[in-house]
Amino acid sequence: LFDKSLDQHVPSILKRFSSGRPAIVFCHSKKETETLASELSKSYTAPTKLNDSELRKFAGQTNTASLQMCLLRGIAFHHAGLDASDRRVVEEAFTSGSLFCLCATSTLAMGVNLPAFLVVIKGTSAYRGTGNGHQDIDMGTLLQMVGRAGRPGFDKSGTAVIMTDSLSKTRYENISQGLKVVESHLLDSNNLTECLNNEISQGVITCAEEAVDWVKHSLLFHRIHSNPLYYGLRGRGDDIIHSFLLSKCNDSITKLSNIRAILEQDDGTFSPDAASHIMSRNFIDFETMKSIVKLPHDCGPLQLLHMLSRCEKIQTPVRRAEKKELNEAYKLVKYKFEGPQSKIRIQTPAQKAFVLLQSSIGKHNFRDASLRREMSNILDGAFRILAAVEDYARVGSRHGQALYSSTLLRRSLYSSLWGEKDGVLNQINGISHEMTKKLTNNGIKTFADAMNSSTEDIAGALNVTHSFA
Repeated sequence: LFDKSLDQHVPSILKRFSSGRPAIVFCHSKKETETLASELSKSYTAPTKLNDSELRKFAGQTNTASLQMCLLRGIAFHHAGLDASDRRVVEEAFTSGSLFCLCATSTLAMGVNLPAFLVVIKGTSAYRGTGNGHQDIDMGTLLQMVGRAGRPGFDKSGTAVIMTDSLSKTRYENISQGLKVVESHLLDSNNLTECLNNEISQGVITCAEEAVDWVKHSLLFHRIHSNPLYYGLRGRGDDIIHSFLLSKCNDSITKLSNIRAILEQDDGTFSPDAASHIMSRNFIDFETMKSIVKLPHDCGPLQLLHMLSRCEKIQTPVRRAEKKELNEAYKLVKYKFEGPQSKIRIQTPAQKAFVLLQSSIGKHNFRDASLRREMSNILDGAFRILAAVEDYARVGSRHGQALYSSTLLRRSLYSSLWGEKDGVLNQINGISHEMTKKLTNNGIKTFADAMNSSTEDIAGALNVTHSFA
C-alpha cells in the first residue's frame, strides 16, 4: 500500500526536478511500471511540446494497446515482460528524445544504457516472492539506478530522487552523502566456507592457522577492529579477534570435512579431496555441493530434478501474475510432485524451477516473456551443476548410475528431448513437440525425411498454410 501511495507524488517530483528534460521512474514490478505509466499518460501534462509525428511513428510499431496509448502521450513503460520488439521501440523512442518519461524496472538499469537527466526511484523495497515478502533493494541495484542520472554529452549534471519511508530516510541520506560505511559480508551464509575452499583446493591453506592468516588480509579483519559489535564481538584485543576468527575458520573447515571435501590428518593439517576441486572448478556453492555429495548411488532423473530445483542459485521468485501459467505448464511436464495432483499449486521458487527445467525439455511456449527468459537462463546453471554431479560421480563417489542419469538429463536439457521416442525434429528452433508429433504421424521422423519432403508435404502434415511452411 505504501508503494502504491507513492504514485500520487510522482507528477510533482517530475515537475519540480526534471527541468523539462527526460526522466526515468524506476518501479519494482512489471505491473507497477504499466500502472504508473498509464496514470501519468492520463493526468500529467508534458513539460515541453511533443513531436506528435514521431510519437505516432513509434506507437504504430507496437501492437500492445496500453503501450500505444502511453507512447502517444510521450510516456512509456519498459520491463522484461515486454516482447523484444516492444522493448526496442521504447528504447529507440527514449534515445531519440521523443519521450519525456519512462517507467521501468531495475532491469533497465542493469542491462540497457539509457541515461536520463532525472532518475526517480519509487520505493526502496521490492516483493521477492512467496516466503520472502518485501525486502530492501540491494545497494548495487540502487547505485546502478542512481547512476542513470545525467546524460553524457547532453547534461553537465543529473538529479536522482529516492522515495522511501521515514524510517529509512536517514539511511539513504547517509548513502547519498557518502557517509555509509562498507562492512564485510565474508561471514554471511557460507561465504567464508566457499572462499576457504577455493584456497584449500589450490594448496594455499593447509591448516586452521593458515586460514586465519588468509582472513587477516581481507576487509573483514580491518572492519572487525573498527566495528567489532557489528560482527558479534565484544572486544577489540588481538587475542580476542584471533580466537574469534579461528573459531569461524574451524567451523568452515568442519563443514568441508562433513561433505568429504577435505581429508584431515592427525597433526591438524588437511588436504583437498575430489569434492573440493569440483566445487572450486565448477563454481559450485557449498549447499549445492552438499546436495551433490548426498545423492543416492542409484539416483534417477527425478532425484536430479529435485536436487537442481532446490539450488538457490538457479531459482527465481514466484510472481503472482505468473502462477496461472506455471500451474498450466505443470500439468504437461513428465515428472510430478508427490501427493494428490489436483491440490498441487506452484508457489515456491523450488517448485517453479522444477517446472521450468522440464518445460525447457518440452519446449513449452510460455506467454509471459519473463518466464521464457527465465526458462532459458536456468539452463546455464543446470548444465554447470550437472557437470559437477558427473565429475563427482566419476572421481568421488564412483556412483555409475548417478553419472549415467546426470549425463542423460544434461543431454535432454541440451537437446529438448527426453529420449528417442520424442523424435528429433523439435531440436529445430520453432518446432514444438506437438508439431513433431504431427510430422511423425505423417512419416516425417528424421532430418533426412524433412529434407526429402516437399514444402507442400510439410505444410499438410502441420495443417498450416504454404507460406508458413
